[in-house]
Amino acid sequence: RAPIAVALGTVALRSPDMVRAALEERLTPDADLLLLRDAFDMLDEDFAEERFYVLMRDTYWDGARTDRARAAAEAAMLVLEF
Repeated sequence: RAPIAVALGTVALRSPDMVRAALEERLTPDADLLLLRDAFDMLDEDFAEERFYVLMRDTYWDGARTDRARAAAEAAMLVLEF
């Protein structure tokens, strides 16, 4: 599980838009977000994590986004605890 978490976290930190889009496609992203939370704990890349968090917050508050995108962003904010 740890190597998969680190790989997912690395992708999320380097290409947050791609991970955001993948989360929007999932019907229940909670398991993915728990894995991502573990990855962020292991990687300890504060600045990159903050960029990811800002992207999720912007997605949530963007009125032009779909309900599915807002739901994925809200789930991310809850599970990742930011």
